[in-house]
Amino acid sequence: MNRRKAVWAALLWAPTLLRAQDLTLPLAEAEASAVAGSPQLAAQADLETAAESRARAQNGRRAPALSVDGSFRYFSEIPAFRPTPLAPPIEMGDHRNYSLGPTLAWTAWDSGALRSSVQSFSALAAARTNDRVGAERRLRLSVRLTYFQVRGSLERLRLVADALRLAQAQHADIDLRRRAGAASREDALKAHGEVLARRRTLREAQTELAGDLRDLQTLANPSANTDLTRPWPRGVDRPADVPVPSITVALDDEAALFARFEPAIDLAFDARHPDLESLADQARAADRAAAGLRAGHGPAVVLSARSSRDYPNGPVHETITQNSAGANLRWSLFEGGRAVREAEEQASLARAARDRRRQTENDLRREWAKARDRWTGAREETELNRAAVQERTELARLTYDAYRAGRTPFLEVQSANLQLLDAQTALARSRLAELTQLAVLESLSSKGSVSP
Repeated sequence: MNRRKAVWAALLWAPTLLRAQDLTLPLAEAEASAVAGSPQLAAQADLETAAESRARAQNGRRAPALSVDGSFRYFSEIPAFRPTPLAPPIEMGDHRNYSLGPTLAWTAWDSGALRSSVQSFSALAAARTNDRVGAERRLRLSVRLTYFQVRGSLERLRLVADALRLAQAQHADIDLRRRAGAASREDALKAHGEVLARRRTLREAQTELAGDLRDLQTLANPSANTDLTRPWPRGVDRPADVPVPSITVALDDEAALFARFEPAIDLAFDARHPDLESLADQARAADRAAAGLRAGHGPAVVLSARSSRDYPNGPVHETITQNSAGANLRWSLFEGGRAVREAEEQASLARAARDRRRQTENDLRREWAKARDRWTGAREETELNRAAVQERTELARLTYDAYRAGRTPFLEVQSANLQLLDAQTALARSRLAELTQLAVLESLSSKGSVSP
């Protein structure tokens, strides 16, 4: 397991180790690394293995048991008797007594108690398997949501960088116009203030991106030593006067991510979700445990066979080979109601597990339906935001042309630029919301089943 973790870590963060300022991170590799290195999944796998071993051990009790038994006793007084008053006493044994040999025992009938116990532990093992599968599904969803958040922060940083370049270009143009006497000192100061505001916003976006990257790194490879103080999206030109980034980041293309997750909108709710199956297995385990406890109150027959070397042979001081076979019947008639109460306890646990399953299914179905509703809303918002970006882009261009022609103050230019940035940011957020809800839908949907 440790070697597997190391391999995935090397595949995922090798670019970081070789070139500290360059990181390419596909979603598939981030998921694989997180799954391979998760302590929680490792613990779930150990619990699953333990439950399977316990079930196999319980099933082994159904086979005949072969053992070597031995005993030794020392008696200080040996009983003796005289056949006739004048005959010497005959000792009925020896001070030293021992027996050694193999014993074969088999529970031929126990009213179904052992069979029910095996079924109970097998159901618990199945529950642990579903717990591991459910934990892995939740971990993958967490990685995906964090990955999308990083991508959203990268997009916001790109938009702010574009806004900063626009502000710098307008400031340079206004400064030239001021020197030519076509613009006022006030306009030049306002344009420079716009540049400073965009630089401040850009630094805030970098800090936000660094935090999101740190969250993703904690999930995928917490031991990686990466400088995330000044991250930057790869392929985006750096505006003037912006410090050199500590690392450039490239993620999967947005179109590829939508192609990967959009089919989830047509999938039906997963009625066999691992969390639901685990609770069903727990209920079945408690049912079988209750049946086993009730059966333990019935008769049980144990057959046995033994071959041993015994000493002494009654009154004769010699070692003999003794072969024996037997049957033992046990039927508990009264034990203070212990078995009945224990069976009632397991039956109550079974009902509780079924109640939790119903509640969990209600909660998961609600989250699945809410994700569909949110995706629908986010998709419609995206269309509105896309139209708003087109209009704000045109408005910002016309406003600046009007300013250059002297028909409007520079304050209107600032307002138009800010509205354009807000519209672009809203579009990026709605697209991020679409991806987020699609990922939630996929985690709660049954693969291959179509939604009605």
